[in-house]
Amino acid sequence: MGHGQTSAYFLNRIEEEVASCMQQRGWTYEPELQDESLGEPLTVGEKRAFVIEYGYGLFTMPVSPHDPSIEAAGRNGQRFRDLSVEDQAAFREDLDGATEEGTPPVAGSCRYEAEQASGSLLYDPVASKEMAEMSQAAYATAQALEVNQAYSRCMAERGYDVDVPADVQLGVMEQGQALPRAEAARIELESALDDFECQLATRLPWSHAVGLEIVRILVERYPEYAWEGAGS
Repeated sequence: MGHGQTSAYFLNRIEEEVASCMQQRGWTYEPELQDESLGEPLTVGEKRAFVIEYGYGLFTMPVSPHDPSIEAAGRNGQRFRDLSVEDQAAFREDLDGATEEGTPPVAGSCRYEAEQASGSLLYDPVASKEMAEMSQAAYATAQALEVNQAYSRCMAERGYDVDVPADVQLGVMEQGQALPRAEAARIELESALDDFECQLATRLPWSHAVGLEIVRILVERYPEYAWEGAGS
């Protein structure tokens, strides 16, 4: 499943560009690459199959003693700690502009240049702000409330007292942390499938339509990004 360019593929190409840029500026930075092997489920059938096998991926994924992304991040962190205070500041300026976690990189930094070179609407601050505002507005409507209420009723029929899907995943996480992994995985798989089926019956058709409308509007306003949805 998921033979196209997944988000992991996309983010990995950015990481590789960051590493190349940092090397050109005289630093050693290993790209912290995500696993691309699983791909991403795209059709309803693929998503259901993924949920049946992995649930949310909290307690169901095999535990690997060697995670290349974590190991690369560890080596990057150690190299950073070995630098002098002055070099640490210079490194961060070149990497992302020394921004706080969760904030956009500063213009001129390697991460900024890599994100801009990706050509993605997600890294256009104006377009991404509009996308977020349209999504927030859609989920604040009476129609969104009706969809959420229908989802909640569907889950109640299956024995859950939840309002939105995030409540189910949070409950699984909190409950599973106190259980043996095998039992946590069993609960996760059961809950995730119930969650998926109720979303499919209530929320997903509506949210898919909302997403398509937002994309349509953004493509009209920013035609240079129209290719991103091509073939999906």
